[in-house]
Amino acid sequence: AGVELLTIERKRYEHQTTEKRAELFHSEAVLEELKKELIFEKKLKAVAKKQLDISKRNVERINALVSQGRESKQLIDDTKSKYATREQDYLLKGQKVGKLEARIKQQEALYHKKASILAIAESELSDTIIQSPLDGFVSGVSLALGQLLETGETVGRILSSDELEVRFELPEADYGRFTKDALLKSGENNIDEK
Repeated sequence: AGVELLTIERKRYEHQTTEKRAELFHSEAVLEELKKELIFEKKLKAVAKKQLDISKRNVERINALVSQGRESKQLIDDTKSKYATREQDYLLKGQKVGKLEARIKQQEALYHKKASILAIAESELSDTIIQSPLDGFVSGVSLALGQLLETGETVGRILSSDELEVRFELPEADYGRFTKDALLKSGENNIDEK
């Protein structure tokens, strides 16, 4: 059991596995990059929110001053314009954060797909080495080095050493002696057991 019986040409499977592993590493790197970018964009969004809040308070102060006749209407227009710019910046940061979160979900799905494809490639590579599943004897091998195999083609048989059946011919005279000896031995075993 466990002895290597047959090896299928592995080069194509090895290259395929290496390629799939590289694709998985690339997918993982893109995912990490997106996650880091999301952290950065969330910080920028928080800063944009602070600037928007400051700009809003500034608009409220200028409005109060304009209503008291202390400031010009031009100043309130400029302040509102700055507020609108800050609001637009905040909304754009929110939109970018939303897009990044969606891209991360897409990349995670792609990563899991690449991981599954790699697992299949690794399984196919491991299938290029055929090992005996049990202790036994190989018989009926119809295989040569470099031979091309078809799917499902039989290349030999493994006979279990635990389930071998031996057939032979025995002359009647010997058979009688054989059965007599067997009976005597089984009788001795029964006496020993009592």
